[in-house]
Amino acid sequence: MVFLLYLLSKYIVLWFSRTREYHADRFAGEVTGKPGDLSSALVKIAYGLVEARPLSEDEGEEEDEEEDAKVRPDFGAVGALGIFDSSAALSIAVTGFTGRNEGVGGEVNKEALRGAMRWDLWNPWAKWYELSSTHPLVANRLRHLSNQAVHLGVPPYITFDERKPESYWNEFFIDLPFVMAPLLIVIGTIISLLAGLRTVELGELTPVIAVGLILFGVARLVENLFISRGGHYAPMSVSALLKKVKVSPLRPVRCEVRGKIIGRGVPGLIISEDLILRDETGIIFLDHD
Repeated sequence: MVFLLYLLSKYIVLWFSRTREYHADRFAGEVTGKPGDLSSALVKIAYGLVEARPLSEDEGEEEDEEEDAKVRPDFGAVGALGIFDSSAALSIAVTGFTGRNEGVGGEVNKEALRGAMRWDLWNPWAKWYELSSTHPLVANRLRHLSNQAVHLGVPPYITFDERKPESYWNEFFIDLPFVMAPLLIVIGTIISLLAGLRTVELGELTPVIAVGLILFGVARLVENLFISRGGHYAPMSVSALLKKVKVSPLRPVRCEVRGKIIGRGVPGLIISEDLILRDETGIIFLDHD
């Protein structure tokens, strides 16, 4: 019961945190009268997190090494300020990187940005991940600021008026049980053990532990089989990859992206992305298994 209350209070606090960010955005837009500038700043902060300035052809190896050092993200410093949740809009930061941009002040490719926003605004998994975030998805913040700009009679930074072509909830409800099954099995096994300890010794609960481990292994096996089912690895660019909407933990996009490894994640951080790859359209963070 105490644990359930902890979970409930945790998500309530996260909801208040996201609500606070929306109110802060609205207040800033009202005070400045330029919500578009705040929208631009939000995207530029995403640039600042990845420092994705492209290299020109005449730059040498030394400049390559300097650029590799710049591209390593330092999410903690900005996250501590409470301004921006790096995990919430990494796709926007990646999509905004193009060969025409020159540094973090480069102009954003609005069409590419709209493509990246589709997953945030249409896919139910975006809402699922947002529940555990202190900040709203940046696509949602940009949309709210654009609506405020229209209300104030000023040009919005970006207009996302695309109509969702279909519902994506059917895939979500199919994927969710597979994703949650291992966790639910672990929780069920722990509850069974705690309940059994009231009446029997721990040694007598060995079958419960064995069954729990077997079920956990079967659940993970089924999940991995679902993920790794056959398919053709089509060549794609980073920009095209980020426009995919039907993507989930169980529905990866099978593709081949060719580019240059230009950096690594946070050194020494085990949960950091391992490598950073760049092609002619953008950059992407890779987890190497």
